[in-house]
Amino acid sequence: MKTPCPHCQQPTISGWRKINATSIRPAKCQSCGEKSYVSGWSHALVAISFEVSIWGSIILALILKSWYPLLIFPLGIAIALFTHSSNASLIPTDSKKISQARIRAVFELLAIVSIIVAGYLLFGGGANAI
Repeated sequence: MKTPCPHCQQPTISGWRKINATSIRPAKCQSCGEKSYVSGWSHALVAISFEVSIWGSIILALILKSWYPLLIFPLGIAIALFTHSSNASLIPTDSKKISQARIRAVFELLAIVSIIVAGYLLFGGGANAI
C-alpha cells in the first residue's frame, strides 16, 4: 500500500519509507522528486506502543509462566506499524527546511553531549572522586 505524495498526490511513498521519514531524513517521491516527512509525535506514539507491547508481553509471560504471551510483541509491532503508516500524514518539506532541521539536530546533540560531560566533570569519576 503506497501513500500519496503531498506535493503531486501520486501514490509513490511506501508505508515502510513513510514510517521512517523524519525532518532530517525525509521520504522522496519517486514521481516528482519532492520530499516529505511524518511528524515527530507520530514517531513518539509508535515508540510508546513498542514499549507497551514488549513490556506487556514480558509481564504477561511472567504472570502466566508461559512463553506464548511473548508472541504479543511482534503482533503489537505489526499493528503499530500498520496504523502508523496508514494514519500519519506526510508533511511537505524542501531543501532549506531539511538543512535547518539537520543543523538543529547537530546543535541538540552538542547540547546533550555538553550536559553529559559537564555532569561527569562536576559530579563523577574525576580525579577528585572519593
